[in-house]
Amino acid sequence: MKILIDDVYRLAKGKPSRKKIGSRAIPARLNKYEWKEFEIAQKKGFLKVNSKTRDSLKNIWYLYCKSKNIEYRIINL
Repeated sequence: MKILIDDVYRLAKGKPSRKKIGSRAIPARLNKYEWKEFEIAQKKGFLKVNSKTRDSLKNIWYLYCKSKNIEYRIINL
């Protein structure tokens, strides 16, 4: 199943996706700080995380990379 970028953005905003790629068991909604980090990661091509980063940001980044067909890269600080 092809993941659409629109579905990734809808999940990040807490709305249901059209292709039903989200799950209630997997957190996906981003807060304002995480949304800013997500936008920075899109420009740089990788996501920087620390020990306080929630799983929702990592999950959205994974879905974004899968939808764009790019390498999933996360840097732990």
